[in-house]
Amino acid sequence: MKEKLMPEINVYKDLVGTSRYYNSWTIFNSFDIENSKADILVKLKEVNAIETCFQGTYGDNSLLETLFDRFTKYISEYVLTNDIPVYLFIYDSMQLQKNRIRSYKGIVPKSLNPNEYFQYEFDYPNNYSIIAAAIRVTPVNIDEIIGYFYDNYSSFLISSKKNILSKEFLSDILENHTIKNNINFLSLCLKYCKNKDKIFRVTGDGGDIEVNWQVFSASQEQENVVNRQKQILSQEYPDRKIEVLEVIKDDPRYPNCEYTPSNSFKAGKCGAKLDQHHKF
Repeated sequence: MKEKLMPEINVYKDLVGTSRYYNSWTIFNSFDIENSKADILVKLKEVNAIETCFQGTYGDNSLLETLFDRFTKYISEYVLTNDIPVYLFIYDSMQLQKNRIRSYKGIVPKSLNPNEYFQYEFDYPNNYSIIAAAIRVTPVNIDEIIGYFYDNYSSFLISSKKNILSKEFLSDILENHTIKNNINFLSLCLKYCKNKDKIFRVTGDGGDIEVNWQVFSASQEQENVVNRQKQILSQEYPDRKIEVLEVIKDDPRYPNCEYTPSNSFKAGKCGAKLDQHHKF
């Protein structure tokens, strides 16, 4: 019998046509395809998403700890062995009243090395502010900050050679890549998924159906990303063949499936059928 927690890799070449799938466990504003202009959607064809999907426990709570142990191990390995530095961005996600205690405490754990992060409080009218920070992920601090990885509303990870630990980067994210108190992954990917730079996020339903590691990158990086995911998975599953599926299109019969996903891909995620996938 096939193991319940066996992961698979899902490839999204068409982010416009498959948004209900890769965005099924998060707010639709993060990839607001419907309200985006045509020229924006054309540019989105230059970006794809590669998802490592860990099958959930399907109600078997005895498997939950094992699932997240494996998933945490996987994403830790992915981040810490990346050939380009990986940074975590976090922010308040809404304007809050300024006060001395909040300004002093900030949002970065005090145990972190000051050389590993940059934090800044941005002022807004009427004595409000937003605190944002970028943290370089290292073997020393990953256990302290990995909990932030699971919040794709007010955080994301980015691998880049750019100067991420800067006020300019934080300001750019707040001014240009947030929408309704959430991260605007659509605009974020269009700007930062170039060359070998990548955006990462975690999605899922808490482990009952699935939990996913999503990598957004320039289209030409697809093969490299897939091979890297397979390589890391093979360390945990040396005797198993890792399946790679290309998600072809959304199923028009399920217009609201980004809010009501029902199962994993092969079992019919969002009501999709297998003829909407291409097996590599």
